[in-house]
Amino acid sequence: MPLFEFDNGTAKRIGQKEFSNEKELHELIDENLEEIFNLRYIKDEHITEKHGRIETLAIDEANRPAVIEYKKIKENGQLTQANRYITWVRQNPDSFELLVRKNIKNFEGEIDFSNPRIICFAQEFSIDDKCLALSLNAELWKYRYYENGN
Repeated sequence: MPLFEFDNGTAKRIGQKEFSNEKELHELIDENLEEIFNLRYIKDEHITEKHGRIETLAIDEANRPAVIEYKKIKENGQLTQANRYITWVRQNPDSFELLVRKNIKNFEGEIDFSNPRIICFAQEFSIDDKCLALSLNAELWKYRYYENGN
């Protein structure tokens, strides 16, 4: 569906554009986590020994851990990756808490590991990811990137 900008009663179609790479998408969202997801940023590109590189770790207003996985294009297995990262959080609560306390000044309260959030951010999702999201209670966020003079 096209997007339009109206100026003095005149419609102007706003074109879509692409991120130059996944890192550009990742950085834009990380810089706006509170506004978009109501999350506090903890760390990006966190390397784990067995579970891979977690793109973004965050924590929500209820002190629930969150992992975010980004894809510039539709790709099978995005949610499987994110599930592997949340498994690391569940298996390593002490390490996660250290990251929180190191990276969020004045963090208060207990971390609620009972219901962590999985967030996947992409233009499209496979049918497999959509079905798995229902089982994992994961959030699938679709995006479009538009030109609008900014």
